[in-house]
Amino acid sequence: MSTRPILAALFAVFAATSLSSTGCIDLGEVDCTSDEQCRYDRVCSPQGYCVSPNPTGPSPIEPGPDTGPDVPEPEPAPRIAANPARLVFERIGNSDPTWRRGWRETVIRNAGTLPLRIDAVSLTGDEAFELGTPPDAGWPDELAPGESFEVRVWYGTQSSAPMSAELVVESNDPRGPFTVPVSADQNPPCIEVEPERNMVFRPQAPGERIVKEIVITNCATRSNLALRAVRLEIDSGGGFYLPEDALPERLPELSALVDPGESVVIPIVYTGRSFEWNEGEVVIETNVPDKPVIRIGLLRETDANDCPVARAGARREGSDVTVPFVRSLRAQTGETVELSGLDSVDPDGDVERYSWEIVARPEGSESALMPNTFSSTVNLPLDVPGQYLVELDVWDDQGEASCGGVSRVTVVAE
Repeated sequence: MSTRPILAALFAVFAATSLSSTGCIDLGEVDCTSDEQCRYDRVCSPQGYCVSPNPTGPSPIEPGPDTGPDVPEPEPAPRIAANPARLVFERIGNSDPTWRRGWRETVIRNAGTLPLRIDAVSLTGDEAFELGTPPDAGWPDELAPGESFEVRVWYGTQSSAPMSAELVVESNDPRGPFTVPVSADQNPPCIEVEPERNMVFRPQAPGERIVKEIVITNCATRSNLALRAVRLEIDSGGGFYLPEDALPERLPELSALVDPGESVVIPIVYTGRSFEWNEGEVVIETNVPDKPVIRIGLLRETDANDCPVARAGARREGSDVTVPFVRSLRAQTGETVELSGLDSVDPDGDVERYSWEIVARPEGSESALMPNTFSSTVNLPLDVPGQYLVELDVWDDQGEASCGGVSRVTVVAE
């Protein structure tokens, strides 16, 4: 008698008992040629075995939209800023050409949102530089947000060699010690411009042709002065003219070079056809470190008292002195922007009064102009992203308000 049927029966009983005791279910056939051969609602796959039509395994996670990294809100903190952000000594005038001594000053300000503790103020570098004596009360121990104090650095030497130092302010600013670079070079490129700021044209009749001259002198002793550009940038009434054939040699395609001690003359022509108010501006670009851009206002005067002209500009606080003020600026949220009205002009006098106003700001902004709204330069903290519009109005020494209305600056915080 064969034992195979008996063993097969025992194996079937054992398998069923094992599946039942382990909680598993006998799914029947695995290999198949049609869905009818599969049990428990399974189907026959193209590969020839029974599978579940709806797998019960974990579903793949669909990736969400890429919103980029989270940008944390700036935490309240003290923050040092300096204006100017560097101190540069060039030529220090003195009757004795072998001895040079002079001073430069910077304003240290708390541009943050918490009190700034001043731990130490020191100067490191060449011995030709000396830290000015602090006031009788000493350096302030603490600055509230927006408060400031002045630091003066003296420079004296009999050498014309380049020298450098660093003004160091230690505080509780979380970024660490704050430094203001200090440098001196007695032989850098140098420029003198006459007139320095404005040219006033006084026509006696409409259409009268008036020619005035801008004299540019290289005041260096050894370095060449490079005039990179000379152009008429603003001409509100179409009355001003810069003859291109009268520009220094090589301009406008290349920089014009002026030897030490030499001068060049730039003629400016006015041919206004009426007595309507108009203004212009000549822009001179140079290789002089602290005067890379010089702007000379062109004004037509007809009245006994011509009104002033408001000109406002903006740049990031702490920018190098070579960075010009512009009328439209982009900056980062949390930064502070410096606003200047020092380019405002009065044809027949001086600008005596300034008035700043924030006319538009992003929703939720509580930013205010510091330290006040009537200084020639003010600061604007950018507390939330969006567009800020600031207007400047000025008055001259005879109480006349600015011609052409206010000057507007647009700042976009990103």
